[in-house]
Amino acid sequence: MEAVLEKTCNILVVEDDLVSSLMMQEMLINWLFEVKVVNSLNGAYEALRMDNFDIVLLDLNLPDKEGMDTLIDLHNNYKNIPIVIVTVIDEEKEGLKALSYGAQDYLVKGRYNIYTLKKTINYAIERKRIESELRRSQEELEKRVQERTQELWQANKLLQLEINEHQKTENSLIESEKKLRTVLEAVKEGITFSDDEGRFYIYNSEMERLTGYSMQEANASLDFSKLLYPDPVDRSGALDGLTDLINKGSSREVESKIVRQDKQSIYVLISSTIIYYGGRRMFLSVYRDITERRKAQEALCKAHDELEERVRERTQELAQINEELKFEITIRYQAQNRLQESESRYRLLAENVTDVVMLADLDFHWLYISPSVVNLMGYSVQEAMQKPVKELLSADSYELFKKSFKEDMRKRGNFPRSRILELECRRSDGTSVWLEVSINAIYNAQGEPFRLIGVARDISERKKVMQEIVDSLREKEILLQEVHHRVKNNLQIISSLLNLQSMRIKDKQALEVFQESNRSIKSMALIHEKLYKSFDLSKIDFREYVCSLAEELFNSYNVNVSLINITITIDNVFFDINTAIPCGLMINELISNTLKYAFPGDRSGEIIISLTEQSDMYVFVFSDNGVGLPGNIMFPNAESLGLQLISSLANQLDGTLEIDRTAGTRFTITFKKPHTLVRV
Repeated sequence: MEAVLEKTCNILVVEDDLVSSLMMQEMLINWLFEVKVVNSLNGAYEALRMDNFDIVLLDLNLPDKEGMDTLIDLHNNYKNIPIVIVTVIDEEKEGLKALSYGAQDYLVKGRYNIYTLKKTINYAIERKRIESELRRSQEELEKRVQERTQELWQANKLLQLEINEHQKTENSLIESEKKLRTVLEAVKEGITFSDDEGRFYIYNSEMERLTGYSMQEANASLDFSKLLYPDPVDRSGALDGLTDLINKGSSREVESKIVRQDKQSIYVLISSTIIYYGGRRMFLSVYRDITERRKAQEALCKAHDELEERVRERTQELAQINEELKFEITIRYQAQNRLQESESRYRLLAENVTDVVMLADLDFHWLYISPSVVNLMGYSVQEAMQKPVKELLSADSYELFKKSFKEDMRKRGNFPRSRILELECRRSDGTSVWLEVSINAIYNAQGEPFRLIGVARDISERKKVMQEIVDSLREKEILLQEVHHRVKNNLQIISSLLNLQSMRIKDKQALEVFQESNRSIKSMALIHEKLYKSFDLSKIDFREYVCSLAEELFNSYNVNVSLINITITIDNVFFDINTAIPCGLMINELISNTLKYAFPGDRSGEIIISLTEQSDMYVFVFSDNGVGLPGNIMFPNAESLGLQLISSLANQLDGTLEIDRTAGTRFTITFKKPHTLVRV
């Protein structure tokens, strides 16, 4: 749905081309927009100082600034004003590149109309407004996190006053630590908790898997960032990001490339948050491997087995500690304090992760849901835990969920190690949110599944962007199809005009020139017709095209097919329009010359056309068994216009032309395979 502006839009057009600026100004005034036109970057700065504009339409090549620097310069000085790039066809790739430098969108000169211009302006302004709202929402979220952190510290102080029930508290803390460590270690993301000096206090097993370094190795290194970022440029970017996080005092999410201990480079998504713990500034960071999701899933199984073994080992250790504590009453207070600190630390981590962490039994009865569900779903923790899965999912997503786990729930003992589903969930206000849910089984000491751990992440924006990309590609395919259709129609009109004009020509030689030109135009029109009807607008089935062209020429010359036979042998070859047009014109000229001169009178004969692939080359052969070329015709200096055209088209393909007059005439043209044309 097109965004609707609530007020009159004030637009600044920065364009040094008078025709383009006047055309754009006329389109915008039709929509009652207020328009200001300048022809230089300095003029734009002067206008922005004098007036408030809702959007800037910017040409990249201006008299006082050219290229991508024009966008970067203007965007750095006016970040709150959306910018739409206006570029020419040859600079379309620059338009795409501009999006990564802050432009909201781009328009190609000559390819937009008054409606697409209005739509682009409205969407650009709306996207900028949404970005501002998201920043405000993020600030409110950070404030809530800080308030929740203070509440947890107050709760921790109250817990210390209940030290009288030593044995009961001790057992409760041990069980709480087991649950929280299970939750933390089951999350398939690297999690660290460190101080200003870079010392790690929590460094989970997934972080070890991602980097190849243990917590001991990380703390033993003089500068752990040099191990992860050996490239000075990458390390400088990482340190700048940390400085930015400290200055803003909030959260930060960034994609980064790190180098593992085995020298393998991987890309990770790092979400970092500043938390004040014990009066000290600490950093909570979550690392997600985004290099290859499939490889990450395979590695997840191995990591899970290792985690289960560690959980069993830790369980045995805690059991032994529990027995020892019965005989070592004198150190019970010290043990309680350590367990209480551990429980507080792990709870702080679990309840400050942005994603929602869930723990359930095998019947999907909730045992734990992290407080992040408030922001993601709109429910309180208590409300969410009381709702069954069916009430939290849309109808389609619930059917997908049942289908995925129906067999698992029946067998109970054969839950998969990991499942990742994209599900549409219902928020408390009735709206929908798309979540990527990773579900993993937790196994007890007997190797049997007894719990399910899940992590849910909001992917609504990603789903929306993917749909917009699909819609945009479809619109461009329809536009390109319409262009081929109109070019074909225009060429057919030209052909019809030539036919009408030729009816008035009495000179036979002049009439032949008109007819030859008409046949060349038809050969080009045929290419655009094939592309218009093709499923893939970037290429044409060359064998189908040659067969249609030959049939058209045979009909044009009224050839008796019982006397002259044509054989076409072409591999499964597809050409783009830049290769198909010169090849089509060359075939048109060769067939026309052969039909006119090779078989005089009622002489019978055969025409053979072939195109084969040989390594990185194409070999095109055209031969006939007619009377042959006269001996006085020498290439490449032949006086015949048709033969000169064939030679010129071969050169255009960067190919070589060979002629064999042994039996009839044989043309062999060898040219390199053209580069694949990619349309965006």
